[in-house]
Amino acid sequence: MAKAIKRKEAAVAIIENPNGIPGSYLLLKRYSYDRSFIGWCLPGGQLETEETPEQGVIREIKEETGYDVEIKKKLFVSKIHNSYNIHVFVVCIIGGTLCEFPTEEHEAMAVLTSHPDFQLLGKVANRAIQDYLNG
Repeated sequence: MAKAIKRKEAAVAIIENPNGIPGSYLLLKRYSYDRSFIGWCLPGGQLETEETPEQGVIREIKEETGYDVEIKKKLFVSKIHNSYNIHVFVVCIIGGTLCEFPTEEHEAMAVLTSHPDFQLLGKVANRAIQDYLNG
């Protein structure tokens, strides 16, 4: 009998209107763990033990951007391979100050108002951005 694999949980978010322009959102340019590859992603990350997806996405956004956020809605949960459940939210800024880039994990950030033409953007981020821009 095959042993069930416990999936890891992660949470990411579209930060709505980070520059005050309706329909805009923020992406981060992330380093890989060995710093040999860079890709664009939504802010977020793996949940800590006993943390809900809602708590995790708020914590991760604070750590990665400096912003305090409030959750507006949950878009979907995506199952990635056999390892992750990724919870995707839309959040709005309620405080904090954008940190300076580069950071330990991220090279840069970008604020966009349309779907990016980035080949290094993953499937979850692509779907989240499309869902967000299409209302």
